[in-house]
Amino acid sequence: MSQPGVAARRCCCELVRISYRYVVRSRAGTRTRPLRPGLTVERRTAQELLDRLHRAQNEYYAGGDSRGLSDLLAGDIQWSVPGDNALAGVYIGVADVLDYMERRRRLAARTLRLVRRDVLVGRGQRIAAVTDGVVLRSGKVHTWGTAGLYEVADGRIRRCWLLPLDAADFDAIWSCRE
Repeated sequence: MSQPGVAARRCCCELVRISYRYVVRSRAGTRTRPLRPGLTVERRTAQELLDRLHRAQNEYYAGGDSRGLSDLLAGDIQWSVPGDNALAGVYIGVADVLDYMERRRRLAARTLRLVRRDVLVGRGQRIAAVTDGVVLRSGKVHTWGTAGLYEVADGRIRRCWLLPLDAADFDAIWSCRE
């Protein structure tokens, strides 16, 4: 039986791996080429950005305003949530992403909390994070884990792909439609 932390790290490693183009051969050996040329996001910078994002989300989910969130989202943000649940979809633009988060806040009755567990970085502008969530729904505490792949542009989140570590459990937690 594998440990949850090991599975989560494997999942994140796979996310980082798929964020790169094919391995190219050079005279010096094998090297990877980023999907997009440009600035590499440093681990500390990635951790700080995701900590600010999760802090802003937690404040918003607890009933705060969306200013802290909107400041962290690029204007052309795309946020993808997989599955067969009330939150599944692709949200495009800041207003659409904030509408998704408002729907999530209502479904969670302001009890949702997110905790970042680990961050992985590589070359390029994509970072991956393992995040745990907890919510009180219908009198029961539910927990889940996700691996999130984020694309960063100018210090803001430009793309987010959430991948629940247990998709069936995630769908069951968020299955109640409004």
